[in-house]
Amino acid sequence: MGKITDQKLFLMLQDLSKRAKLEAYDFIDFLLKKRRKKKTDDLRKKILDVSIWSENDIKSIEKAKKGINKL
Repeated sequence: MGKITDQKLFLMLQDLSKRAKLEAYDFIDFLLKKRRKKKTDDLRKKILDVSIWSENDIKSIEKAKKGINKL
């Protein structure tokens, strides 16, 4: 298998049926969510390691952030 380029990936996706495209989309979404969660968990650990903030403090800030983003 050669180098995977955006163009090769796009061409492969074009050849899939609608159902297979949906499955590929769901899988890519799963991978991205997993990646984002890991980054968030890493950041949380770093903050907790160097501060006096508790897990509850961080949850409160994240809850407020979600509320602000809805505005």
